Amino acid sequence: MSGPEESRMNRKLLVVNPDQCLEAQFEQQITIGRDAFNALCLQDPETSRSHAIIFEQEGRTILKDLNSRNGCYVRGEKTPEAILQPGDEIIIGSTVLLFDPPEDLDLDKALTKRGKFVLEKRAKRPSEHQAPPTAFTCEEVDGAIEKLFSEPDKTSFFSLTNAVMLLQAVREMDRAAHSAGLFECAVRHALRILGGHRGVVMESDEGKDHLKVRSILAADDTKTIVIGQPVLRVVLGAEKCVYCANIHRDKNFARLVAKDKRPIFSFVASPIRLGDELFGFIYLDAEDESISYDYASMRSLYLIASHVGALLRARPMHFSRHPAAHSVARPS
Repeated sequence: MSGPEESRMNRKLLVVNPDQCLEAQFEQQITIGRDAFNALCLQDPETSRSHAIIFEQEGRTILKDLNSRNGCYVRGEKTPEAILQPGDEIIIGSTVLLFDPPEDLDLDKALTKRGKFVLEKRAKRPSEHQAPPTAFTCEEVDGAIEKLFSEPDKTSFFSLTNAVMLLQAVREMDRAAHSAGLFECAVRHALRILGGHRGVVMESDEGKDHLKVRSILAADDTKTIVIGQPVLRVVLGAEKCVYCANIHRDKNFARLVAKDKRPIFSFVASPIRLGDELFGFIYLDAEDESISYDYASMRSLYLIASHVGALLRARPMHFSRHPAAHSVARPS
């Protein structure tokens, strides 16, 4: 028999689209809307910026409409609030979701008449199925973090668990005695928080022509990692944060399907910057659908990368491209 803590784990929503189904996992709550600050961001013009929230209360999972423009439907009926049961269909805007569907899901039986109608309607409008943005400038992510502090009531930037794990990561990175320890700590905590099979910190030379591995961790203890050119062009060339939930579905990174012994299913990467200068980047990837990185994953990795950059600025004597003489003013 599962206890109350276990019952709050591994909740999931299946986002049903005509051409694919995507899974979003959450613990105690998840906010849903068109705004990128939601835990589940829907690229749906009929969805309000802050549309709905699903949360646990006294052992029940509740969906609450947040005064959205088009309302919420549960089991085919419009409702401002509903107690959810596993397998329940939810319609938000023109997006169909299933709450905690069974492993042996029969989609045709799970959908109501309204859900099938909404799905068929979307299938007739292919222009809606353009891939959502997967790359963001550091300034855009900085803006997202700033909004967290200026308008906290309008965002669900972190779950409590995520926030605590990030604070633990920051504290341990602060204690690193040298850059090698800092990089190892950053990769280890990034994999712990976000999941994945491989993680690496790479340093770039000033011309972005050469890369050097500064720390690497992998589930199979490998000491090599392959990063596709499309990823390098974005994170290193354009200096943008980037994620891909499923390379088989994302046209921007469809060519990344690996044919060697280490396949790639999902990845996330963030530049590491020393002020206005690029140091390199931190990169995680996953081999299979057990891990699917999203916008929230990218923001968390960006915070880790930003802290690495801040600590490197404070400790430039450990940064190989900067001579020690330029780091600290020493008394004569």
